[in-house]
Amino acid sequence: MGLINIPAEKQQLVTIVSVVVIVIALGFLMKTQCARIPRSAGGSANFNATVGMVAAEEAAKLVGKGKAVLITLDYGRTDFNPARDQLKGFERQARKSGLSIRATESAKSEMPMVLGPMAGLSVKQLLDLLTKYADADVMVIFTGTPPLPAAEVAKLPAKRPKVVSVSMMGGVDRGMLDADVVQVAIVPKIFAGPMAGGGGRKFRDARARFNEYFQVVTTATVIDLPRPPGM
Repeated sequence: MGLINIPAEKQQLVTIVSVVVIVIALGFLMKTQCARIPRSAGGSANFNATVGMVAAEEAAKLVGKGKAVLITLDYGRTDFNPARDQLKGFERQARKSGLSIRATESAKSEMPMVLGPMAGLSVKQLLDLLTKYADADVMVIFTGTPPLPAAEVAKLPAKRPKVVSVSMMGGVDRGMLDADVVQVAIVPKIFAGPMAGGGGRKFRDARARFNEYFQVVTTATVIDLPRPPGM
């Protein structure tokens, strides 16, 4: 099948229409995923705090009483900031686990903020952060992590923090786990791939409620996350 030739004067219009379609599709995905987050028993604020708590538990499993760096995303809005409650939950659990917080950094997204929670870090930002905080034991990234091609993985410092990647509306690339860039990923179940076990359990406590909607993914538990090309 040959390529479609689009007149130069119409290319800009085609580009604009394509972007609009993508934004609408992403908006629909965000809406459906947000609907999965429970609103009862304290609402989304408490649920975000639970996500932070789980992130702290997983970080402590990786490094014990080590130094943690927390990375959030600056949305440029005060009415939408899930990281605020995630950090509170993390800090409470960190005190119980003996984790110390080395630094907290709010990154400016280099991606279109119209994507909202799906506007995560760029590849350059991730590389820079891992280099900047090479002395930390673990980095908890509450924006999810972008996929790194093998050439970029090779640029990472040998001494770098372990990574807990938290994504409220996205997934994690299998290659990031295989390359040992990300050790733990916290993702919605619809992005977790075929996993052992499943939902449907009663909400006995906050962790059980988390387990209904989210999955902790490691190389030991992942079964079939896709591998991106070049990883």
